[in-house]
Amino acid sequence: MKNNRILWISNSPGAPTGNGKITREFIKRVHNNKDYSVAVLGRGYIGWPGDRKEYECTLYPMNIGRPYPDILKEISREFKPHVVISCLDMWQIDWIEHAKHSEAVTNIGYISIYGKPVPYEWKKVVKNLDLAVCYSVFGKNVLKEFMPFSSIEMIHLGVDTNLYRPLADREALKKKHKLDGRFVIGCIARNQLRKRLDKLLEGFQKFHKKHRNAVLYLKTEAVSDHGYNLHDLIGYYGIRENVYIDESKSKRGYSEKKIVELLNTFDVYVQTSGAEGFGLPLLEAMACGVPVIAPDYSSCSELVKDHGVLLSPHFSRIIDMASVEQVSIDSDELADKLLELCNDRRQREELQRKGREFARHLTWDVFASRWRDILSNVSWERV
Repeated sequence: MKNNRILWISNSPGAPTGNGKITREFIKRVHNNKDYSVAVLGRGYIGWPGDRKEYECTLYPMNIGRPYPDILKEISREFKPHVVISCLDMWQIDWIEHAKHSEAVTNIGYISIYGKPVPYEWKKVVKNLDLAVCYSVFGKNVLKEFMPFSSIEMIHLGVDTNLYRPLADREALKKKHKLDGRFVIGCIARNQLRKRLDKLLEGFQKFHKKHRNAVLYLKTEAVSDHGYNLHDLIGYYGIRENVYIDESKSKRGYSEKKIVELLNTFDVYVQTSGAEGFGLPLLEAMACGVPVIAPDYSSCSELVKDHGVLLSPHFSRIIDMASVEQVSIDSDELADKLLELCNDRRQREELQRKGREFARHLTWDVFASRWRDILSNVSWERV
């Protein structure tokens, strides 16, 4: 066993989620490094032996009905981690609070800050961390504003530009997906209220009145307890024949290869989220040479500014369950921007070039390099 041992607490590397992808990339680039040994306490992992073989590191199941302190004490006896890194959304505070039970020397939170104000419960969590690392400059600035004396760093997420890239024959791909001859607007997002899919549908409906050949392709859940009944909304806007909902029936979700293929069928990628901790699909779309549109708020601003189209944010006091403020977009502005891109091939090609170039600077290799820099400066032994 290598001397420097890290316990990574997040979604299982096999989970079809953003945090699952972050876990996979961290394992690939940090665990397979001569200096570190990584074990994962995985949310959603229940002991499948195939996962341990595939990811070549120790995986511990989290959702097994036992208290987190007991799980972490047992891991501490077996794995003896020096550093615990909790990669999670801030509202999932129970993961971080119990990390102290691992008896590790350094406790780091890799956290998604998607808006403000910072709730009191989040502040308590950060105070218990030796170091907070945010996904975005926006998140770091928000946290620093509310907690100026905390140790805060920033590491952007990344994209594999060898995998996420423009594919040769997009028209053939469109035909494969039965989208040939259509102007395709795409979005890949979970069906959550924060994603504001209602505004995307409203904006698309207004655009579609002027461009009847357009289609909206949503890779999401049609109905969600935490989001919208999209069937009802699509019916309300009268666009049933022009909206595709692509639901994955597998617990593992789509392969990344299939996601790359899907992104390459899109003419424009749109994210209408009220707030984002990062917005990984935006970066992946840019890497595939797809022009992107997003609100000028939260992390979307730093990802899209000068590389895509930003929509004016409207602060109408939209508040989520954590009392974090979100924004709304003007659906008329979205419709206008879609029509502008649809009619201007030269502008689309320019945004394709700029987005692809930007993505080359935010790779998973850069992500891993930043983590190695931070890990080289934290405490590994008790004084």
